[in-house]
Amino acid sequence: MSQTILLTGASGYIGREVLQRLLAAGHSVLCLSHSRPLVLDGQQGCEALVLDLSQPDAADRLKGYAFDAVIHLAGFARAQPALMRAINVDGTAQVLAAAKAAGVKHFVYVSSQDAVATVPTVYGASKQEAEALVQASGVPYSIVRPGLVYGHGGGALAHVAGFAKRFHLYPRPGSGHQQWQPVNVSDLAAFLVQQVSQPANNAVITVAGSRAMTQSQVFAQTLEAAQVRALPVCLPVTLLRVLRGLFAWHPLAKEMIGKLILNAGDRLPPAGSVLLPKGFPEE
Repeated sequence: MSQTILLTGASGYIGREVLQRLLAAGHSVLCLSHSRPLVLDGQQGCEALVLDLSQPDAADRLKGYAFDAVIHLAGFARAQPALMRAINVDGTAQVLAAAKAAGVKHFVYVSSQDAVATVPTVYGASKQEAEALVQASGVPYSIVRPGLVYGHGGGALAHVAGFAKRFHLYPRPGSGHQQWQPVNVSDLAAFLVQQVSQPANNAVITVAGSRAMTQSQVFAQTLEAAQVRALPVCLPVTLLRVLRGLFAWHPLAKEMIGKLILNAGDRLPPAGSVLLPKGFPEE
């Protein structure tokens, strides 16, 4: 059944994939982006809207639009902690308020496995707090927690490749033997469109790729695909913990080092997770 979907984060790495799949499925899409309008290239069925979700009038501005369901992707993973919280938590509250006013039947919130990670980060805490807002909102919902997302055009592994291309080095936290299970961006996008097209189940769903690999294998194949040669800079967990203590006064540095500590461990999905078809790399 065709619906009008509010898609936040529409100009982002995952959002662009989701938009194409929503349009292919026959939905109309209200494409919300943070700071620049999405270039639609004459595509039918979508309307672009620029809106800063950290602003207190964001919900009121959204109330002028009619939509049936929401896929809420907008969020910052790399930003000053105050801005990260303003977008990830306060922004989610704004979208929830607009969704409630619109009588939305399904609110799909894209969170992260960092929300329940063993190493605390501002990003993970902001996702956990936003999840609690969704669950308490009274709006029918699904919360989707992907792990590491990869694919053409962006994502964390693209940052690794870009760093390696520039410096011929890249950071490798931990031993390199820790297990990761990346999820393909096109698989994730298809799963989100499938979710929003179904009745809400008020559940938290963890998704991952079908194939577990060591961190060293993931990095090696990423650099091979990017045609980049670089050497790893090994960062033992003990060193990272010392550095995080030394930089406790600097919120952004503390956050970045915390993510390195997190990535020094296994990043495997819990039992009962949904495993999406593609392994790593794209098959």
